[in-house]
Amino acid sequence: MTTSHFCSSDVCTSFAGRDMIGIAFTGSGKTLAFCLPLIMFALEEEAKLPFVRGEGPVGVILCPSRELATQTHENVLTWTAALARDSGGKYPQLNTLLCIGGISMSEQGHVLNKGLHIVVATPGRLIDMLEKKRFTFDNCKYLCMDEADRMIDLGFEDDVRNIMSFFKVKCPIMIVMHVLNLVRSDNDRRSCSQLRCREKSRTLLSNRSLSPF
Repeated sequence: MTTSHFCSSDVCTSFAGRDMIGIAFTGSGKTLAFCLPLIMFALEEEAKLPFVRGEGPVGVILCPSRELATQTHENVLTWTAALARDSGGKYPQLNTLLCIGGISMSEQGHVLNKGLHIVVATPGRLIDMLEKKRFTFDNCKYLCMDEADRMIDLGFEDDVRNIMSFFKVKCPIMIVMHVLNLVRSDNDRRSCSQLRCREKSRTLLSNRSLSPF
């Protein structure tokens, strides 16, 4: 299996603990690229000391829609289950929470009742859970914003700033913008959206007032 340039460079940047703004094409392996570092970070933390109820998450993946969040959550479940199943006990099973509107958190009590490793969420529901203190970002060390350009277009910029205010430590932030194969007029609009998103992303990254690790 070969990796795309985005996938290989993204993974290296994430493991180095650096911020990244990337533009990915369909089929570039972007989901694996931003999920793999988070999974490895979570496994490392779990190996040091097993999580108990009230601890975590290690990282969060923020998506602009319930559909994208659900798809990403399913991918994470598949990969983490395969690691736990095929490693011969070397890797533990990670707990991953899907945090979107339309899903009762009582339905995911089995996840919240354990240590929480990974959260995949949409902005509004994530803020609601943080404000209710169902979990905290006190020790969260990784943030990925998938399809960030779409998130900005949908008016989630203030929500993103609000979410970042819950972090207690400075963590690497990955901002991913998705490029589709569109007709020229749509592609031009998408390019303008990505330019605005990159500028806003740089502002978000440069204005962070979080303490370092």
